Amino acid sequence: MNDKFRERAILPLAIPLGGLIFIAVITVAMSQVLLNVPKEIATAVALMTALSVLITASVIAVRQKLNSFELLFMTGAAAFPLVLGLGVALGVVEIEAEPEHAEAEVIELAADKLAFETAELRVPAEVPFELEFTNKEQAPHNVAILEEGEQSTLFREDPIAGPKTVKWKVPALEVGSFPFRCDIHPDMKGVIVATQAETGHGEETAAEEVVEVSAKDSKFDKSELRFTADKETELELNNLDATQPHNVSIYETAESTTPLFEEQSFVGPKKVKWKVPALKAGNYYFKCDVHPNMNGQVVVT
Repeated sequence: MNDKFRERAILPLAIPLGGLIFIAVITVAMSQVLLNVPKEIATAVALMTALSVLITASVIAVRQKLNSFELLFMTGAAAFPLVLGLGVALGVVEIEAEPEHAEAEVIELAADKLAFETAELRVPAEVPFELEFTNKEQAPHNVAILEEGEQSTLFREDPIAGPKTVKWKVPALEVGSFPFRCDIHPDMKGVIVATQAETGHGEETAAEEVVEVSAKDSKFDKSELRFTADKETELELNNLDATQPHNVSIYETAESTTPLFEEQSFVGPKKVKWKVPALKAGNYYFKCDVHPNMNGQVVVT
């Protein structure tokens, strides 16, 4: 009775249930292995495991009987890719995967009122980059990058009507300055400065300090500029006024008439960088010489 009950009731339930449990365990184990190895390795492990299982099952189906050694060998061959993947996941086996390429740097440029909002773009030299161009008006504009001397074109895209934003892939530029313009409106122009990225080799140099200030509607966006004492500083003025010239001059005090630093004013929209000589610690006065009501304090610490 017990044998018949086991054969007719228990085994028909136990065998499928045991098979499902075995499949679940293998599936979970396989997924954990594949999730913890590089994607290139995961694909290879999955394909090798599937192929090994297929070959093993085919051999077992063809052969009427396998001895213990053959059965052990076939099982090991089928499980080897999975074991290899487990070793990679646990760090026991080291496989050098191809390094992923860094994402291209995105440089932004906008056009509005028949002018580029930025007259100077800085990009890494010898590295492709993405130019994100926003045309804010209905008039069509494009961007063409030219060689120094404007004798040949290095990059050009078709004009787009706005308002619209597009991204263009720009080939790597050598170290240097390259003019850019809108082909439809040649007065819309600027310059791209391609500089060599720091490699980290050789002597370490301190990063150059850059202080930024913007002018719009004949007002500075900052009433205080902070410099580091006894150190040359780059001062970047972004003039957003299309009809008003602005500059930045630095004086000892508001009553001083002789500037410690002075540059020519310019009309925007345009960005210009100047090198300000090292100043000693203290408080100074800055203003736009064209519009003296545009002023503030320079704090040097």
